Amino acid sequence: MSHIQKITQEIVPIGSISSFSLVGDPCCKGIGTSMLRIYMETLYRAGEDDFTMILGDLVPRGYPQFYRFFENFTELAASNDIYGLRGNHDVNGYSQVLGLHNYALMARDFTIIALDNASGSFEEEGLDLTRRVLAMDDVKNVILAFHIPLPNHFKNKNVSESEADRLRAAIAEGKDKVRNIVCGHVHSRYEDVFDGIPMLCIGGGGAPLEDLNDEIKASDVRYHLCRFWLMGGKLHYHYEEIRSLGWKKESGHEILRRRIEDAIHGEMYTHLRYRVMADRAVDRGYPQIANLFRALAESEYRHARNFYLLLEHNAPLDEMMASFHTNESYLAQTHYPAISKYAYQEGAPLTSYAFDFAAKAEEIHEELLQALTDPDQYQGGTLYVCPICGNVMTSIEGHLVCDVCGYYCHSFIKFEA
Repeated sequence: MSHIQKITQEIVPIGSISSFSLVGDPCCKGIGTSMLRIYMETLYRAGEDDFTMILGDLVPRGYPQFYRFFENFTELAASNDIYGLRGNHDVNGYSQVLGLHNYALMARDFTIIALDNASGSFEEEGLDLTRRVLAMDDVKNVILAFHIPLPNHFKNKNVSESEADRLRAAIAEGKDKVRNIVCGHVHSRYEDVFDGIPMLCIGGGGAPLEDLNDEIKASDVRYHLCRFWLMGGKLHYHYEEIRSLGWKKESGHEILRRRIEDAIHGEMYTHLRYRVMADRAVDRGYPQIANLFRALAESEYRHARNFYLLLEHNAPLDEMMASFHTNESYLAQTHYPAISKYAYQEGAPLTSYAFDFAAKAEEIHEELLQALTDPDQYQGGTLYVCPICGNVMTSIEGHLVCDVCGYYCHSFIKFEA
């Protein structure tokens, strides 16, 4: 049985429904491991509800191969009925998979009218459907759903005032029945009011989160879904943030986890080899060859990153930074010194010195990461990295050579925000 519901009629009776979830913008920035993992997690969580609606931008482009990805991953992760809206990235091929662009889901106690404004304007057939549905005597608790928001106080990615006027005219006779307007399109989250109707913008279903404006940054918003439920004959809602991961088909599978970890190590080792080859090609005067190896190194890093994201715990940034500090402390104080000592005793001085240099650099990492206890207060500044031993310095003024290996400070790699 398919979870994706292909709409073939304008008005779809769905009976008695107690709750549903809304998910915004899963895959418009490309179908990558990170985005798919968040999307599948939201579907996993949304499975607690009677159905889920995806508020557009299901695919990066409306090509058949991308819709096949969408269908496959949605069917794997979903456990309830899935309805869609056409977003601006879905403009071709949508109908073959999800059917009509404009339709109404009519439950016993509420109605969702799904409208297509993917091109920046409402389709007339959708506005006509809105008028007809709002005129029905038994219709109540109406939610208007479409992809691109109406004009709002955030002044961000919305339809024009003239399009808003067209919608106003369509709902004029039945406006008192409309409880909420829901939309996606922006990769963030906000609430506003349109002509007295609460408007919810929900865009945390997988696509990378973005700054909304100077007040709402990407770092202020988590990936999320919005859950609606009925209580006392009225619709209520709340946002559920995607933090811990219930989807563990990969990370919870012992054999697959080992294979993924092996792939990460292999890709990162190849990344390192290509970086080294690029440096050597520069030294030998082969800039084009160096460019090739830099590109290959970046590709290998992206492979490793995709594998890593299959296993990464999706913790908040501040929690992740705290774990890095703990790891650096262990390497600097315990692990690397122990290996260095053992290697020296075994007559392997090169290994001993390599780990000794790394331990000294890790001490600096530990100090730098300690300053991240409050990310909002972190000022940072220019950093300098020794290309020989990896030592990090916050200033090279007054220093002739690296404190760890003795390389000239004027040749350090400079990092500026």
